[in-house]
Amino acid sequence: MGFFNDNIVIEYFHKLFRKPGDFLMWLFTGLIVSSTLYLILAPFPSDFDIENNIDNRKKGKKRL
Repeated sequence: MGFFNDNIVIEYFHKLFRKPGDFLMWLFTGLIVSSTLYLILAPFPSDFDIENNIDNRKKGKKRL
């Protein structure tokens, strides 16, 4: 039983399963923050330029 006394990992999982709402809250918050940072920092494709779409419309090409 010495493994379970004062074991940080066991205490963490015990706290996690005692309050699963906190874990789900932090998981949801991490998902929102990471997806927001991805949308802000991800490079936007240059094919969607307004001038490029106008030129493609004049030439009869499909817009993307």
